[in-house]
Amino acid sequence: MSDDLTRLYIRKWLDANERVQEQFAQRVAEVEAAGHRIIDGGQTGSYDDADRAPWAITDWRTGAVLASGCDDYEGYSAALDEADPDNCWILVDNLSQQTGLPEVDPIPGLPDSLAEALQEWVESKAAPLDIAAWINERLEDVEPRMKNEVDAFLTT
Repeated sequence: MSDDLTRLYIRKWLDANERVQEQFAQRVAEVEAAGHRIIDGGQTGSYDDADRAPWAITDWRTGAVLASGCDDYEGYSAALDEADPDNCWILVDNLSQQTGLPEVDPIPGLPDSLAEALQEWVESKAAPLDIAAWINERLEDVEPRMKNEVDAFLTT
């Protein structure tokens, strides 16, 4: 097996991740055009003895806190209903789940187990500089294609 197969896999993963980013950006545009606000947040700390936990909901684009408190799930849900009476907020995690994950077709000659290891390396362990050096591409071309769709969208 040659290093060319691993480089090919990584390039294909980067291409697939770029497509996921584009799908996410399109979904964000559609949701916002329909009048929805994209939010992020949830539980921010541990439960206390009364089964209450601190939580915060933020505007995904600005980071502004839209609602916060310390309550059980029912209290949290009631506070969200009060803060968003028209049900216009959409959790960013729900949008990213709709666009899926980068998928790379099998590469003949590259064992599936090695492809899985490469995927884990690219997604969670590799530095963009290492990837760029390994596949002989410029860091400026590789780095934006390595980001997840949420982070990539916010930095463009």
